[in-house]
Amino acid sequence: MHTINKIITLSFVSLIIFCNAHAAHPRKGNFAIKARGGYMDINDDIKNGENGTKATQKFKNGLILDGALNYFITDNIAVEVSPGIGFIEYQKLDSTKKSISLLPITATAQFYLPIYDKVMPYLGGGYSHTFFFNEPTNVKINDGGSGVAQVGVDLYVLDHIFHDGNFHNVGINIDAKYFFKAKHEITELTEKFKNDLSRFTVTAGLTVVF
Repeated sequence: MHTINKIITLSFVSLIIFCNAHAAHPRKGNFAIKARGGYMDINDDIKNGENGTKATQKFKNGLILDGALNYFITDNIAVEVSPGIGFIEYQKLDSTKKSISLLPITATAQFYLPIYDKVMPYLGGGYSHTFFFNEPTNVKINDGGSGVAQVGVDLYVLDHIFHDGNFHNVGINIDAKYFFKAKHEITELTEKFKNDLSRFTVTAGLTVVF
């Protein structure tokens, strides 16, 4: 275990040194495009139906893919628009299960803090609206929105990879978001169930700055 911890620590330090030697962080007026994938933890709070039917439905954790477009208003402040698609499992009243999909569209404002000029952690906050589709037969899950908190880091590893300068930086992005409770009412057969959903996602991928 100690050997593994040493390897992880040395790898992280080496990455920081490599970033410091070969890349520079984005500046005011730059755009960034990010492509990420990762894990989504989903927490439901389903109330009993309007007619008294006991709520036995469940949502299961799954995978999330998203992309993002960032614009740097200043060297340290950016705005991000991020559409995504998630793949989870829904258990109906009769205990049958089906894979369903959700589409979150998220907008956040972010504050970046450069470290070594190449490692940029950030904090963000904003709003996300989520659409559900591919629900089981006789099930409808309403769309809904909520606030979102964000934390992440960009590690820039390559600078000016094209001689024409169109792509200024290429790096690694690690991102985590917490989606506060949103109302997603469930209609199953003819009965309605009030439902609050919160989510936590952790994703990683590439970022390209131009």
